[in-house]
Amino acid sequence: MDLRLRWGLQGSDLEIENGDLATDEGLVTPALVSLFTDARKARTSQGAPELQDLRGWWGEDAGDPFGSLLWTLAREKITDAALERARTAAHDGLLWLVREGIASSVVVRASRVGRDVIGLDVELRRAPSSAWAPLWEATEGVTITTGGVLLNLAAR
Repeated sequence: MDLRLRWGLQGSDLEIENGDLATDEGLVTPALVSLFTDARKARTSQGAPELQDLRGWWGEDAGDPFGSLLWTLAREKITDAALERARTAAHDGLLWLVREGIASSVVVRASRVGRDVIGLDVELRRAPSSAWAPLWEATEGVTITTGGVLLNLAAR
């Protein structure tokens, strides 16, 4: 169980329900946090950072990354190459669901939506294990727009 987040154009906030913090029994909040938390940017092979700000959590374990690199696309033109980087960043940010056996696969499609928005269609495919059945049963699809990204999330 996670605290449910309400997403808007500028990010997210905790949701209140009946005067208390609302909860998310499914996969929507974990997926959104995975996509929109800034992953730590890798250093170049020479050890110098590619960007001044590596962002992400400084204590992140290289063997267990957290978040996605979608933030690196914030100031880029939306080209075919940028769409592929967005697709890869979203896919990689959600791969922990496969590693943990929660999902059997993650499928991401990226497209251009208008002049300056990247559309991400994310499909999480259910793993055969019944251990995670309550997460899947509590997961409903969601569409949000935040930070130049239009996200359609579906769990099947």
